[in-house]
Parts: sequence; structure tokens; C-alpha cells
Amino acid sequence: MIGLLVDHNIERHGLLIWAQFEVVDWQSMNLSSLATLDQLGIDANASDREIWLYCQHEGHLLLTANRNMDGENSLEAVIRRHGRRDSLPVLTLADPDRVLEDAAYRELCAYRIAGIALELDSSRGITRLFVP
Repeated sequence: MIGLLVDHNIERHGLLIWAQFEVVDWQSMNLSSLATLDQLGIDANASDREIWLYCQHEGHLLLTANRNMDGENSLEAVIRRHGRRDSLPVLTLADPDRVLEDAAYRELCAYRIAGIALELDSSRGITRLFVP
């Protein structure tokens, strides 16, 4: 099983998406838990590089809204530099505001994340997947 780590600036988004299913449902879809940086003891000011490497090492899909490549330590730059054929993908919310406002959209996001987790081997090496 794999965990889902929610980036610090979209914790509420992650909780709302996670609430679409019961924990046992997520577990049947290969997701063991939802965690925040704080819950895992990761400083909110940790670099994108540190967070991405943590996810790769500990087996967490990173859920984020970060799409930029501002500098060599930005998430996109780190993925491009360190990504391998077996790397876990980063899950990026396509419309973070809509997650907060639209229950049907949240449900689509939850199903997309569950589908990725169920078929994880076919997503390895893909740098970024957009949700939904």
C-alpha cells in the first residue's frame, strides 16, 4: 500500500477529497493513509526537493497544487532532474478552488486518485498526473 501526502497549502483540499470514501475503501484502493507534512514531522518550509525525495523513499504519492518551475529547487525542476522510470508520480490538482466549492468535482478527484493508486505500476515514471 501507498500513502497520500498532502502539500501544506492544500491540506483542507486533501481532507475534503479523502472524506469522499471511508478509510477501509481507500485501503481497498491501495491507499493506506492521508498525511500532512506536519503529521509526518516534515517542516512546512522544507524544500520541494526534500519533500519529493521523502515521498519517493517512503512510498507516498504527493498531492499538490504546485505547477511552477521557479528555480532549480522547484518541484518541476526536481522531478525532471531526479525522476526515474520507477519514480512515483506527483498528483497535481488541476483546479484547487473547485475542490473547495464543488462536491461532484471532489468526488471525481477522489476517484482519479483511487484509480492511480490501483494502477500504480502503470503510472511509475510519469512525472506528474493531473487530478481529476
